[in-house]
Amino acid sequence: MAARRLSAFFLLYCAAIGAQDTPWPTTDWTTSTPEEQGMLSARLEQAAQYVEWNSPTRFSLLVFRNGRLVFERYFHGSQATDANNIKSVSKSVLSILTGIAIQEGLLRGTDQKLYEFYSEYFLPNDDPRKLDITIAHLMTMTAGFLQVETGALSTQWHNSPNPNQFLIQLPLDSTPGEKFNYSTGLSHLLSGILTKATGVGTLDFANSRLFGPLGVNCARWSQDPTGLYFGGSEVWLTARDLAKIGLLVLRNGRWADRTIVSEDWLRTSTRLRIRTQSVLGDYAYFWWKATIDGYPATIGMGYGGQYMFLVPDLDLIMVTSALSNYSPVPDSAYLQPFDIMGSFILPAVQAGPPQISPGGVVNSADYSSRLAAGSFASVFGRNFSLVRTNWDYAMPADGRLPEGIGGVRVLLDGRAAHSSYVSGDQINFLVPPDVLPGRHRLDVVTPQGSTVQYVDVAAVAPALFTAERDGIQLAAPEPVPAGGEVALWASGLGPSVPAAVAGRVLDSPLPLVNIPEVLVAGHPAEVVYAALAMAGVWQVNIRVPEGTPPGLAPVQLRVSDAATLREAMLEIAP
Repeated sequence: MAARRLSAFFLLYCAAIGAQDTPWPTTDWTTSTPEEQGMLSARLEQAAQYVEWNSPTRFSLLVFRNGRLVFERYFHGSQATDANNIKSVSKSVLSILTGIAIQEGLLRGTDQKLYEFYSEYFLPNDDPRKLDITIAHLMTMTAGFLQVETGALSTQWHNSPNPNQFLIQLPLDSTPGEKFNYSTGLSHLLSGILTKATGVGTLDFANSRLFGPLGVNCARWSQDPTGLYFGGSEVWLTARDLAKIGLLVLRNGRWADRTIVSEDWLRTSTRLRIRTQSVLGDYAYFWWKATIDGYPATIGMGYGGQYMFLVPDLDLIMVTSALSNYSPVPDSAYLQPFDIMGSFILPAVQAGPPQISPGGVVNSADYSSRLAAGSFASVFGRNFSLVRTNWDYAMPADGRLPEGIGGVRVLLDGRAAHSSYVSGDQINFLVPPDVLPGRHRLDVVTPQGSTVQYVDVAAVAPALFTAERDGIQLAAPEPVPAGGEVALWASGLGPSVPAAVAGRVLDSPLPLVNIPEVLVAGHPAEVVYAALAMAGVWQVNIRVPEGTPPGLAPVQLRVSDAATLREAMLEIAP
């Protein structure tokens, strides 16, 4: 266990494994058996049977893993060469095109105002809040306009000789940025902005910058009465071609030997930005976000049940197309693809049930059995995750911690204990800051099963994060002179004021209820600063006592009659 001590603190925030070796499907997809890519054929066949029996309007089900097509079925007379109206999955395509326009300098960024592009449609007595509407508001469905998705306004918008003018001159029903209100009219405005910014039609821009390089054939993209290509609907692609766009996202914008769209934009645009209160998920920049069986997923979703699920942790894509020209569409058309993912596709990934090693739940800082409220703990065992990843890649923009990563969820008495890092044999998770002292049930849950262990949690259990060098645990990476100031990083120092909120990152450091006592070589050190610096990590800055001799000096923290258990050292400079 000692060999892992150095990694414990840094693995809380470590980077995920790089992209897979990819046979680029510009011309066509490389096929593979499911088993060759670590999936079970029988489970995928069960998914196809489920669609055949329960989804009379569904046309296709395709699964891709590691850049290869591993499963492909068509239903109810459909076939691989059929292009289908991907409906609102088109919004996700528009999101990528927006990123390309920004990287080429054709747009400055998502903070540009709608007024810059459509001032001619603003009325003299308009609501002044309209002047604040940005591209980001359009892409998060928070512009504040009355929605034109359903009802009489939808019919009027569709039949208008100029849909964008019609929408801009509607009244606002909320302040921009305040409320999620799904409306295809907003993505149509962005298609207009792209046309003005690039000087070419949205389809022409897509063909030259996105579809062409990927080998995607757009069979049809409808236009409004002004000639503007519909933003957010009426794009016709085959299921195989739609999956190419998904692969581009999983490859962080790279395609073969070139960058199509920047990795920074894809991170920005696929980050959860607004809570929707919808059972279908939350929203990013024209992408939906959800966690399915512990795997963060980025989703393109369209009317009638058009879906593209991207699961970066597994390098997995699921595409499914469906009938799109009927009404009303039952809820099952939207919910069944989630059932297919959770019941068949994710469980098809080969892995055994999770197992916790004896004594395998420890404090992440000192590897003792003492866990503390609000601190990181580590679980060691096997079959936890098929990937090595951390919560940075799934962190929402609103400060809430992700529900699960890498297919792993950790529960403490049924409550989420958010994982910061997962791999096949290790999980680091955050004990909720408001958990009461005592014995608690710990569940580790994956798509392949779950395991239980009981753990003891204390209100305070001080421990220092250290780095090992030549067998010595150092509490600071560099030597510090007597009388000098040094920052210590710690765990389990007790509550803050105000109390940290369970399930959220910290906006700023919080002062502590009890200031720790620090001893260096047995002598009290002045505590210059003490705070909860970030979720699960405390910072204590001390001044080393004058007269401390050069060499190694033990350092110890004490809070409320509890002291650090493991010896940690400071290197005192001459």
